[in-house]
Amino acid sequence: MNIPEQEIYISCVKTDGNDLELRLITDYHPGAEPTAHSIFLSTPKNTAELIRFVEDCKIKNDYLYIYQKENRLVLETEHGEYLEVEFSSIKSSERSLDTAELKEIMERTYSWYLSENEHSRLLQSRIHEALKILTETQRRVSIKSETHEKGSTASTLYSQQAALISRVIKVLET
Repeated sequence: MNIPEQEIYISCVKTDGNDLELRLITDYHPGAEPTAHSIFLSTPKNTAELIRFVEDCKIKNDYLYIYQKENRLVLETEHGEYLEVEFSSIKSSERSLDTAELKEIMERTYSWYLSENEHSRLLQSRIHEALKILTETQRRVSIKSETHEKGSTASTLYSQQAALISRVIKVLET
């Protein structure tokens, strides 16, 4: 059976009489190629419990590790919760992403973009504030350096501090 070994997410679960289909998608982080899989179980024993488990995983956006153990399918969440489902037969296949899955991926990616954009704006604001503080500190250290005799220990130390602050400012400005 072809079950992906990496973490996967539940797309949906469908029932057809005594049979059940788990639609799964692999992680869809930017740069990763998302793939979709279907696992078909014939006459699973605890269908209601399985449906509750996978729907709960979908709501929580928990990823799963899925593997087969003889005539049982084991689903384990990232938090260690697991469910074993007995079945009479199983098959799996790789498939294309459907419209709902593509829409979900787009929405999630856009949500990540918004979050990262907000985080970036916050960091830019902090960097700007740090630059203001460093620029003012550099100005004060330069004044202190000038009030001491050239070549004196104090003048040398203040000059070194001003040079260090200048280097930090250049790093933050690039």
